[in-house]
Amino acid sequence: TLGAGGRDDGSRSIRDGDEGGGSVSLAIRAADATAGAGESFQELEERCKNAPRYGVNAKFLLLQAANRIAAEGGGVRFKPSHSLKGAAAAQSGAAAGSGGRAVAPQGQQLQRERGGPLTWKQLPGNLLDAVPKPETPIVAFILRTKVPRALRQGVANHLANQHLAMAAAARRVPSAAAAHSLVAKDAALRGRALKAALAQELDLYKRSATKALYVSS
Repeated sequence: TLGAGGRDDGSRSIRDGDEGGGSVSLAIRAADATAGAGESFQELEERCKNAPRYGVNAKFLLLQAANRIAAEGGGVRFKPSHSLKGAAAAQSGAAAGSGGRAVAPQGQQLQRERGGPLTWKQLPGNLLDAVPKPETPIVAFILRTKVPRALRQGVANHLANQHLAMAAAARRVPSAAAAHSLVAKDAALRGRALKAALAQELDLYKRSATKALYVSS
């Protein structure tokens, strides 16, 4: 139905809080288009950075679209920042060939064939699997929390994998299997890496006033 002045009252609620409604409707259209556009994480990150930052949180709408894409493709659900930056692209990786097997870039493949040490970015992102269950990092419980604990735990797990990979790379491991073996056997290495991951997640939480800021940072 049309209200006074010939405007559509049914769409007014979307425009509230955003003068003219342009940025919100633009963000919604961009988010919907992104879901089927097959954009890379780098392109999506650039789109998020350029999204309007006034009115309704248009940037968060785009991040929701990114999370939907990540969930459908089994990728990372969190937009990287600081030490997390680029993790989404690394986790989603280049998958090619039959069975969707991940294929390493040519330089990394040659390095593996020659038996040289791997960098932490070349190591698998599941080193946390080698940690004994009793040592699994758990985020601190906060009674009145602004961010769901499950979301925080996911970020903590991701950071734990990164810190374990960096610790293993510092020992110049030649393969993913060697990295898993090192993590499983070296309790001191595990302790330092997991403690650093929890401290980094807690710092991120304390610096984020809302769930949206936590996800986008």
